[in-house]
Amino acid sequence: MEQKRKTSEFRDGVTGTTGPYGERTKTLFHALRDMAGLDSETLARMLGLSGPQWIHRWERDGQQDPPLDAWQTVENAAKRHWELVNAILHRVHEQDMPEGTRIDLTYYRSQAEYDRYGRDRGPYRKVNAVSMHAGLLLTQAGYEVAYVAPQGLPPVERAGIRLTRDSGASGRI
Repeated sequence: MEQKRKTSEFRDGVTGTTGPYGERTKTLFHALRDMAGLDSETLARMLGLSGPQWIHRWERDGQQDPPLDAWQTVENAAKRHWELVNAILHRVHEQDMPEGTRIDLTYYRSQAEYDRYGRDRGPYRKVNAVSMHAGLLLTQAGYEVAYVAPQGLPPVERAGIRLTRDSGASGRI
């Protein structure tokens, strides 16, 4: 009868160390991946893996831990996510808009929609994760946030955010 392997047998020397977001755990790995809008298939492709089963394995207790290159990829994706969220917040704040100003954030409903209307290449979930995160922070700061499909915006505004003043004037920021 084969004994069940202990989690420690799967340690790769990375999980359990401290990274830029704290102690590297399977849960943190999954959380960073989700926050950055990376589904398991996209991350597997980015790492040159044969399929998403590797990602699922790394996130499951009792299975192999994520290797260093996987950690670096999700940590860099999380860092980029925060940079983009902060860029949106900075652009809103530099406009000196009063509380209650409506801010439209583009939200894509599919990869096909993003491929058609988005300004950059890549997975639409990454862009949506940034919009959602920035939108939550802007709502907390007192702004009115609306998520709009890119078809609802003029072509010049489809890839960005739009501020609407009470007077009805709007502008892409």
